Amino acid sequence: MSVSMKIMLGMADRPSNDPRARGSIRPRGGSLQVRVYAGTGTPVCLTETHADLEEAEKARTRLVAAVDASRAPLAEGDFAGAIGRRLESLHDEVDAGV
Repeated sequence: MSVSMKIMLGMADRPSNDPRARGSIRPRGGSLQVRVYAGTGTPVCLTETHADLEEAEKARTRLVAAVDASRAPLAEGDFAGAIGRRLESLHDEVDAGV
């Protein structure tokens, strides 16, 4: 199978039916369009256009990493701090008779 056929079928790295495959590369005019679904609750798709397959693969990897970074959970210290502040405010409210 040729490289262009693999791109059209979404098989540049993994088979198109592989659930781990993230993002897609498709021919668009004389270039390649990279698309990665951001999954922010509304249909948001990050896109870039590149001239060759190597650049497109790098862009897809970068876009997937950017989406993953935006989905990262709060660090444990941040969560513990937030809970601590909330408990302190509740304690202050109880003491004030609110």
